Amino acid sequence: MDEQQPKESYAGVWDRFCAGLITGVLGIAVILVVGLAYHDDPWTFHLVMPPAGVLYTLAVLVMLVRKGQSPGYWVLGMHLRPADGSPLALKHVLIREGFPLLLQALGAAATIQFLGALGADKVTAAANAAGAGIKPFLWQGDYDKSAVAVVLKFLSMAWSLGVAIPVFINQQKRAGHDLLAGTLVVRTKS
Repeated sequence: MDEQQPKESYAGVWDRFCAGLITGVLGIAVILVVGLAYHDDPWTFHLVMPPAGVLYTLAVLVMLVRKGQSPGYWVLGMHLRPADGSPLALKHVLIREGFPLLLQALGAAATIQFLGALGADKVTAAANAAGAGIKPFLWQGDYDKSAVAVVLKFLSMAWSLGVAIPVFINQQKRAGHDLLAGTLVVRTKS
């Protein structure tokens, strides 16, 4: 009997969006589950959340390097591979994911520094105010540290646009980070 090879098609914008959404929602769920262990102590809660995010991110990177799949790619039958057909290597994943990960790490560090400057009593007050539906004080002071967070958010959004726009104009539907890393995302159909 002649076995047919699975057919591949290039993953489009919505495929990638849905895969990212799945991976992101799963990441948030993992981080929140870890954080629930410390829900009664807001200070510890805020200190535990970034390392939980880092561990989840590392797990996703390992999945990408070993299998070419994030959780979202796996659910949707997609995988990452080099455009030249060579085996996927760590360098491909690091080039592709490095800048966004750096932005996330800097954002987490800025958040920890910001919270550290506030002190545990203010973090507790903010958590209580947020729970009571009152606008938290985090937007009302210490502008130099909150400005760092705003700049990092702006860079993150600019990077996202730079990544997304090439998908619409590239025949292989390669995003900006795929072009930099020499990779493409394909969907396998049996």
